[in-house]
Amino acid sequence: MASGGYPTLKGEECTRLLELCPADNQTTPIQCDLVNVSMDDVPGYEALSYAWGSPVRDQPIQCRSQGHAWTIYITKHLLSALYQLRSDKGYRRLWIDQLCINQDDLEERRLQVSQMDKIYRKAARTVIWLGEETVDTPLGLSLSVSLCSAADTWLPHTSYFEDDTPSVENGFSYYYSLPVSTSGAWAALDAILDRSWFTRYVCPCSTVATYAAYCP
Repeated sequence: MASGGYPTLKGEECTRLLELCPADNQTTPIQCDLVNVSMDDVPGYEALSYAWGSPVRDQPIQCRSQGHAWTIYITKHLLSALYQLRSDKGYRRLWIDQLCINQDDLEERRLQVSQMDKIYRKAARTVIWLGEETVDTPLGLSLSVSLCSAADTWLPHTSYFEDDTPSVENGFSYYYSLPVSTSGAWAALDAILDRSWFTRYVCPCSTVATYAAYCP
């Protein structure tokens, strides 16, 4: 048994997966199981991409592994993500760096970080946690969908080197039925893009082809 209750990983090609226990009541404390797996024969799982926020780990959750139970302390930002990700019907299998890596074992952290590209590539999908929803979040997300749709239509018919780069001012917004520049939707989108996930250094997630954003 490794430090802190974590089961020892046997080999560089091993990692842990977290099985998030279901609950039908949102106030039920978070509980999870940690399972050692080989990356050569790993079951289906989702990988979580998120910003730690404050590095202070002072939020307790209960974990179990190989018949042993102990308390792990995590960041407030991750705890809010777990409450949103938890199902009321069944276990949800996830890879989350803060929990699947023993943060108190420097050598394990070094080895697991070197495997993160492979871990994200093998995930069925990557779930992005942007943070708690605010009153303007749906407005900003709706605009982001409209912008993606407009870009899908516009990009195949233009060049990155042309001078007529689309903007709200030159009619692009009107042509694609986007809100005017004074609309609050743009401020709502800017607030989303200002969240810490977009400003942190992201390496492994750049290799992911599919993802889902939770806000929540």
